[in-house]
Amino acid sequence: MLAERIAIGDGVTLCYIHTEKFKTNHMSINFIDELSEERASENALIPAVLMRGSETYPSMALLNRRLDYLYDGGVGSRVYKKGERQIMAFQFSFLDDSFVEETSLLFDGMFEMAEEILFHPLVKDGAFDADFTESEKQNQIDAIRSKRNNKNSYAVLRCREAMCEGEAYAVSELGSEEKIRRCDGALLYQRYREMIDTCPAVIFYIGHADKQSVCDKLSAMFGGKRSVKAIPDSVYKDAPSQVKTVEETMAVGQGKLTLGFRAPTLMGSDNAAAYSVFCDIFGNTPNGKLFMNVREKLSLCYYCSLLSEMNKGILFITCGINFADKDKAKDEILRQLEAIRRGEISEEEMEATRQALKSGYKELEDSPASLENWYFNRILAGLDTTPEQSLEKLLAVDVNQVVEEAKKIALDTVYFLKGEEA
Repeated sequence: MLAERIAIGDGVTLCYIHTEKFKTNHMSINFIDELSEERASENALIPAVLMRGSETYPSMALLNRRLDYLYDGGVGSRVYKKGERQIMAFQFSFLDDSFVEETSLLFDGMFEMAEEILFHPLVKDGAFDADFTESEKQNQIDAIRSKRNNKNSYAVLRCREAMCEGEAYAVSELGSEEKIRRCDGALLYQRYREMIDTCPAVIFYIGHADKQSVCDKLSAMFGGKRSVKAIPDSVYKDAPSQVKTVEETMAVGQGKLTLGFRAPTLMGSDNAAAYSVFCDIFGNTPNGKLFMNVREKLSLCYYCSLLSEMNKGILFITCGINFADKDKAKDEILRQLEAIRRGEISEEEMEATRQALKSGYKELEDSPASLENWYFNRILAGLDTTPEQSLEKLLAVDVNQVVEEAKKIALDTVYFLKGEEA
């Protein structure tokens, strides 16, 4: 599906994808800020508080009643990070007007809802509603604490924090309990105004409506003058000369081993395609060396996953293991990496990877969320390519290029979560 990028206003870019494949239309409005300890907590609270009520719909009950009228239209928000950028996202989904009798009822109604939530929040005396603010503060604190309960993701989180200590990437997109507790309605409203007035915004529209109608609606919404700030690129950092080792003990029945690598090939690099193929051969697919050898052949782990962040230049290998197998699993993971560096990649592995890539790119068009994520990563990297062009580059990668990418990555940190009896 072809995506057109259109400048809507000061620092506002529309990524428009016309498709009639889905019965529902998808729109997301994404504000981008630099990830920092100073602003992360407030930024993360803003979408949740805005979703609690507005001037016209001052409660969730009234918001939901309006959405019911719009044929159960959906609104939501989330906060996440891509590299060292924090994204405050507002999402809207609605049935296309071609499926209802009232012309433009849903299209007009959901754009009105988007403008109401974003630009007409419930404010009194320069502050957000105190009850909304306090309630969402507690929800956010609960979300931070809940990350500790999922030990798989917790191990990656702790490895990231140890590996990137002192870097913006170590900051949680949800902020910290301490700073959340210090927020109040007035401070949060001030930060909201900064977000609306200064943060660059990327908007995705994926659906039936013609481009001009979407542009007209968004131009009216973002027509005011904005003093948009520049958001710096993520900073790549080389691995230290000595690998960091971090161990923690908890009441867990399965060890969690995470290896953090520095990977200098970023999304916008000329050799990004070769790096992506390397990731698939190493551990991104069921045919990858980690799955086939560390898990299946040697049974050293219950699961073994590769997580790559090309917006920052970091790669994680994470696995669940028996406590006693920590060194064996680590050594075997590194052995598989060395095998790739030596060029021990069969034609069968290359072909399996090519087929997996073809399948993955075909599945991009199966959901608006997949399309948005793919294009958003490339917008942030300054790329203007189509999925077809990117797949062509991936399929052209050869073994030598994969070997060169494998030689570039360097182990930075080893994190191990072990049980209390270990």
